[in-house]
Amino acid sequence: MFRNQPVSILKRCLSTSKRLFAQDPSTDKVTKHAEFLSKYYNPEILQSIELAESVVSPNDYLKLQLNKNTTRSKVAPTQEDFDYSLNDPAWEEPILYPNQGLGRTPYPPIPDTYSSDRGDMKIRFSAAPVATNKNEQTATKTTSQIAKELSQLTGLDERYIRNLYVRPLIMKRVSNKTAKGNIASFFVLSVAGDKNGMLGIGIGKSRDGVRTAATKAHWNAVKNLTPIYRYEDRTILGNLEFKYHATKLKFSPAPIGFGVRCNRNVFEMCQAAGIKDLKLKQQRSIEELAANRIKKAYRKAAIKLHPDKNPDDPDAAAKFQEVGQAYQVLSDDTLRAKYDKFGIQESIPQEGFEDPAEFFSMIFGGEAFKDWIGELSLLQELSKSAELSGYGEDEKKKEEKGKTETPATETKASTETTVHEDISHTPSNNAKLLSHEAHTPGNEVTEKEAEEKKRKEELEKFEEECRVKKLETRKELSEKLINKLSLFTETDMKDDVIESFKAKIKYEAESLKMESFGLEILHTIGYIYKTKSKIFLKNQTFFGWGGFWTSVKEKGGVVKDTFKTVSAALDAQRTMEEYAQMQQDNEYHAKKEAEEQEAKKKAEEEVTKLEQELEDVKKEQEANKLQEQSQDVDKKEAKEPERHTAEDLAEMEKYLMGKVLAAAWNGSKFEIQGTVRGVCDNILDDTEVPLDVRVTRAKALRLIGDVFISITRTEDEAEEARVFEELVAEASKKREKKKKDTTTSTDIPDQTV
Repeated sequence: MFRNQPVSILKRCLSTSKRLFAQDPSTDKVTKHAEFLSKYYNPEILQSIELAESVVSPNDYLKLQLNKNTTRSKVAPTQEDFDYSLNDPAWEEPILYPNQGLGRTPYPPIPDTYSSDRGDMKIRFSAAPVATNKNEQTATKTTSQIAKELSQLTGLDERYIRNLYVRPLIMKRVSNKTAKGNIASFFVLSVAGDKNGMLGIGIGKSRDGVRTAATKAHWNAVKNLTPIYRYEDRTILGNLEFKYHATKLKFSPAPIGFGVRCNRNVFEMCQAAGIKDLKLKQQRSIEELAANRIKKAYRKAAIKLHPDKNPDDPDAAAKFQEVGQAYQVLSDDTLRAKYDKFGIQESIPQEGFEDPAEFFSMIFGGEAFKDWIGELSLLQELSKSAELSGYGEDEKKKEEKGKTETPATETKASTETTVHEDISHTPSNNAKLLSHEAHTPGNEVTEKEAEEKKRKEELEKFEEECRVKKLETRKELSEKLINKLSLFTETDMKDDVIESFKAKIKYEAESLKMESFGLEILHTIGYIYKTKSKIFLKNQTFFGWGGFWTSVKEKGGVVKDTFKTVSAALDAQRTMEEYAQMQQDNEYHAKKEAEEQEAKKKAEEEVTKLEQELEDVKKEQEANKLQEQSQDVDKKEAKEPERHTAEDLAEMEKYLMGKVLAAAWNGSKFEIQGTVRGVCDNILDDTEVPLDVRVTRAKALRLIGDVFISITRTEDEAEEARVFEELVAEASKKREKKKKDTTTSTDIPDQTV
């Protein structure tokens, strides 16, 4: 009832006013009308109603009632305005940016149609005829044209608008798959400011390309200029906090000379607004933040407790294992929940904990570089090829054959006579043996040939699968790289767009460099991008001589990298053989010490038994000493293996691990180079794409290459990221062998008794 009361009062007021306007104002009905309204309104509202009624002429109101079909009020000002309809294909733009629609013409109305089954209805919005967008603002314009039109629109000075600091912060390209194919749309967010307290942010969307979207964003950023209050014209006033979903931003003022310490987007906004000192603390999602902290803590603990870093600690391997188990529990939500409720025993997975070494299986880039280099499969392919070729099985068969032949030779002498006797008395056995000897070699040959043929077929099939997989990977990487380059190739390629494109690539590279071997991979990709773009661009010059010589130089680099890969593998093999020889030397000395201890023990037993015959024993010992001295002289003539300490073995094991990792890195680097070169060839040598587009792609590749090559690490970042890289760096150095102190007869003074 309370809700309907204002409506009834309004109707009553309008109805009485309508009757009043229809009558002569000099009649008594005016006073009656006032008395009637006084029953429902207080004196203040009644006075307002009387003033409003006195403005409207009764004659105009009567004419308005007679002409009900007119679409425009006689009282309203006569201006040629219009309201946007929902049938307008771009109806949302005027709502978001009201000033943008000035100067536009209305879209044609959607006609009424007749349907036999539905009657009159409107054509659906999706089927409505779409008129061309005549908004001049959506077209790409120069900075001077934008400044001139914005000056007319906003009233700002044209020179002021032209000198504004404008930077695109975010540039995105989204491709929607439809029945007509892929339809790309672009999104650009730009910031504008005068570096003196004025800041504006604008958004631009377009399907006509990034240039049109960037023009819209520039236009809207200038229109949205807003004053930013600053303290001493250098920092903000007080602390500010903002929250968007799970992200929290905390802005704090900073003293003079502190600088702007924040991410890139906020930094550009501060540059535009003229803020010189600012501190920003960004709190991301709790789950993401916790995962990153756990990963960072595990990496530091793994580096600190790795057995290779602590050769003197016998418990280093156990500690390293515990850290790996803790990381596996904390990184898995299910295991972590069990650990919080029931403890460590219930959090152990059914299949057991994984080996911590498996966490370092993706040590060359990991998943972070997947969009740039794909998945590395060279080492897996080599191991699979060796398995299919039967390399390991042949070695096992030889070992088993050697083991089985040893006991057979020992028992051969004892059983030889009985076997001959049995065979001589049974003629049938002779026939069986002859037939077996006649057929066995042939069967072995045929089985061996069949097995080799089968292995060869499987190996060829596997190689074909690898080849097809590589082609598919390169095709997929080419599409991803084209999408990355489109943020540059679809623009006007001016200085501000170039800086924004380089900043976006650098922001991604800053996270990639923290991966294991990430810095080396970035430099490798950057060098190839620069080389390929240089070759392609120089090939477009007169006769393409510059591109020819650069191509020859690149091929020489490929040969050099191949030689490095092979030499690293051979070096690792030699180091492995040296380590095995050191183990054999220690086994020899251990065996010799055991024999000496056993001989000493026997000698002591003989001494206890022959105490009574002491004189005879002394004589025998003297004779034995003379004999041993002569044997020692003979042994010294034959070179004795060197004894190696536990420290030497630990150092050699670490050195061997570095050599193996160096060989694996060289092989992976060789694969990365081949993949990246193939991707560059796909996007630059595609004849179906116009030449000018390929030229812009080459320029974009050169920009990415420059950014990747310029990336470096600080000391703290290097200490945090370098786990296996230190081993590879140490393995690249020549190992210094320890020189043992040797003494000669001249060093010992002569002693006379």
